[in-house]
Amino acid sequence: MRDRMKKVALNVSEFLLSKSTLVIVLLGLIVQLVLIGKYLDNSIISPYMPTALDAQDYAERAQVWKGEGFTQSFNDAYRLPGYPFIILVMQFLIPSNPYLGVRILQLLAVAISAGIIKSILERYVSRWAAILASVAYIVLPIWHFVPVLLAESLTSFIVVALIYELSSVNALKISRWTVIKLSILVAAAVYLKPNNILLLVVVFGFLFIKLKVNILSTISIITLIVACLFSPWIYFASHSQPGFYGLTTNSGINLYIGTGMIVAYDDGILSKSAIKWKVDPKNNPTDQIVFNPSLSPMQQNSEATKKSIQIWKKRPLQEIGYSFDKILIAFGIKSNSTLDHIFGLFSVISLLSGLMLLKFREHRAWGIALLITFLSLALQAAVFQADRRFVIPVFFPFAAVCLGLTLGTFSLKYPRRWRINKSK
Repeated sequence: MRDRMKKVALNVSEFLLSKSTLVIVLLGLIVQLVLIGKYLDNSIISPYMPTALDAQDYAERAQVWKGEGFTQSFNDAYRLPGYPFIILVMQFLIPSNPYLGVRILQLLAVAISAGIIKSILERYVSRWAAILASVAYIVLPIWHFVPVLLAESLTSFIVVALIYELSSVNALKISRWTVIKLSILVAAAVYLKPNNILLLVVVFGFLFIKLKVNILSTISIITLIVACLFSPWIYFASHSQPGFYGLTTNSGINLYIGTGMIVAYDDGILSKSAIKWKVDPKNNPTDQIVFNPSLSPMQQNSEATKKSIQIWKKRPLQEIGYSFDKILIAFGIKSNSTLDHIFGLFSVISLLSGLMLLKFREHRAWGIALLITFLSLALQAAVFQADRRFVIPVFFPFAAVCLGLTLGTFSLKYPRRWRINKSK
């Protein structure tokens, strides 16, 4: 009887391993349904995250786009149209429950991402290392954004797809189709969230280390394709807001928030940091901006940008100290929450794995990509906002891949040493 049970268990395990990618996807779905399933509803502002007010803006713009046209919805150039477009599509496909449709799409995107990460890692390391890393990715708080009408879940999916394409790059050759797909994915990510433009730097860093031929021409072609994909929006924005040249007219506001002049006076760690470094409004009442409602979005953006530069010139050391705190907060290293400390520990371990990969020529490009991702996101947190919405969707996919590569590579290269140490 015991032998029969063992045989059944062995057959089941072999079957699950043979379908392990599908199992990972299903596991991702189950974990999300257990954690946030009851919040998958058709509301705009989810009770799961009632402070996510950007969701209301996305929904309103999609509705205006549907009823009054694109120009009326985006003529302030305050938002890029990527995420409102997703909502608009769902309004046509599922008119009775469009916001539930978006949430289901995000649920599937995050679950499928875990399966893609496993497939990526199996190109380099053993199946078990790939499974462990993808399971870790499932439980990481990317699911936190699924029940909310924000672009983070879909951003993370695009980043995973981008990593998948990078994993197909050969040191001596990169196909034209791969170049096109990389360019489209970067553009799609930026149309969702403008700060995702940093992905272009990450892709360039990876290709610079990975490719041995045609490096400059490849980077130039990607730059040209991405520029072409953004030219319609840039043309539209510059004509809707005369004199404006950029992606969105909210960059100045975010820069002003980054100085510490817009902060909630609560027990939050960010608020405490702003008060400690004396960059908050109460310590600097003369630096507060009261916008004239008659000013255009472009003019308000320009005014906020100029004021932010003045603040940095006025108290550079205080702003640098506050910026360093914001970096630690953004990556969970500085926190007053146990869960955030776990996030911080994962960030540190991931960075160490990236550094360790620099030792191995075949994986060095991944280590460089992770470090560039970290530095880009750290700079963003320092200058703009210490918002983990910007960190998690981009950093976690690269971090999970690098952790899997480190685990798999060291188990292959030093198996004997590990066994000796274990026996001791």
